[in-house]
Amino acid sequence: MQVFTLPAFYKWFLLILLTSLVSCSTTQPSVDSILFSSEAAQTNISSAGSSPISPTLTAIPQSTPWQSSRNTDIPSFTVELTKVANDLLVWAEDIRREGDLVKVLVCYELPDHSDWMIDHAFLDYKEGDTSLESTELIELDPPSSDGKKGRRCDEVTFPIPEKVDLSHVSLTVEQLRATPNEGEYCYVYNNEVQPTLDARQTGIKLECNDVDHGYELSVLEKPDSLSQEEAERLVYDFFTISGPWVSQFSEVPDFIFDPLPYSVKPNGSTFLREGDLFKIDLCVQINNNDWEAWQVQEGILQYAGKEDRYFGTTTQLHRISPVNAKIAKYCGILEGFPNLGEIPINAIASDFTLTITSIIPVINNSNLCSTYLEQVQNQLGRRMYGAQVQCGKSITGKYVLQSVNSPKSIRLSKSAWERVLANVRLFTFLQGPWTFDFK
Repeated sequence: MQVFTLPAFYKWFLLILLTSLVSCSTTQPSVDSILFSSEAAQTNISSAGSSPISPTLTAIPQSTPWQSSRNTDIPSFTVELTKVANDLLVWAEDIRREGDLVKVLVCYELPDHSDWMIDHAFLDYKEGDTSLESTELIELDPPSSDGKKGRRCDEVTFPIPEKVDLSHVSLTVEQLRATPNEGEYCYVYNNEVQPTLDARQTGIKLECNDVDHGYELSVLEKPDSLSQEEAERLVYDFFTISGPWVSQFSEVPDFIFDPLPYSVKPNGSTFLREGDLFKIDLCVQINNNDWEAWQVQEGILQYAGKEDRYFGTTTQLHRISPVNAKIAKYCGILEGFPNLGEIPINAIASDFTLTITSIIPVINNSNLCSTYLEQVQNQLGRRMYGAQVQCGKSITGKYVLQSVNSPKSIRLSKSAWERVLANVRLFTFLQGPWTFDFK
């Protein structure tokens, strides 16, 4: 008997647990919402790469539809997705561009207590397409004990090039995927997945063992008609609902602001190497002293034609000059283990170059309701949005920027607009690049 072990990627994916939870509006989709439609073929577990879950779709148009190359979609479109006997509603709203990112809120009902999430998604626009970069959990309402379905909302983020045409974009969610809850992995695979595979006469036998901080899942037996990869994919895809769900958007709200009008000048740096650990002590001068500290958004360390674009990211540069100084000096230490391959022990400081592409101010309780609020209102005024903002306490007791009014030019829900207002990188940033050479 030959043992097949699932690739590390599959194991790591099944161990992912989302732990952050932020508040989100709990209203149903508004008339400005876009709801997904999908055409999913019936699936059979004996077919490699398919899912044993076969969604059935009923589309209910609310106004005159129009045809796209992929699917039928209109600005207010209800789609009911059925998994076994449970309808699952999926919808999207609050799409917008924030600088070099497109964000959209995707919500879906939860059929059970498994950790359901968006697996694959991409965004099409006139000049090309871009794949899902990240998701952020905005709302999680688990299913109730009386059988009422839960709901989850994720803010999905896509990187987007500058100056692309977003007058018509298409969002595709290819599938939803679930993993068992933490501590229940092997119980579910041994007591639910394996009996189902047996009942369907797949010829696949699993072995699941609990190990430290996780579990180990292996395919012990498979039919000769399936390759190892096909058998592993069937097990990996057991908890999936396949789409695609495709939605068309037009006139995506665009929030792009100019950098703050400050000048930045590199002001000294030292390079230190301790084995594989690199430390760069540097300072900059800024002709403004409103902020106590700045944070590096991207540090690019270069060596021998290679670069690590994440070196020193999130490092804070603190003000060391007097508060009333016209030219403020900020210093900090960027350190880490650069991803530059093998670096000879005899490499010298002058072989390296550091480039910082942008920095943002560090926002805290001392400046959120004063300096930051003022800068946000100034940026909104320059773009003539007509939006008024105030500082107040959220339901969690933290101070946040809140919307006073909702002009039609914003075209977002109140909760989404307040998430835009919290994007420090959008309203208050300084754009480089600034290069540091070493001796």
